[in-house]
Amino acid sequence: MNGFGMNVIAYDPFIQSADEYIQLKSTVDELLQESDFVSLHMPYSTKLHHFIDKAKLEK
Repeated sequence: MNGFGMNVIAYDPFIQSADEYIQLKSTVDELLQESDFVSLHMPYSTKLHHFIDKAKLEK
């Protein structure tokens, strides 16, 4: 997405740093407040079933 002039931001509780093209956020809420587009990349589990909902996306 950087090639299209977009800033790429991410949230991952398991990594502490990213490469120069990705800006890590400390919370999901922080990421959602700054995002125009959201793409989820995570395995399905019952624990994550309600990870994101309408209220979060409206941020």
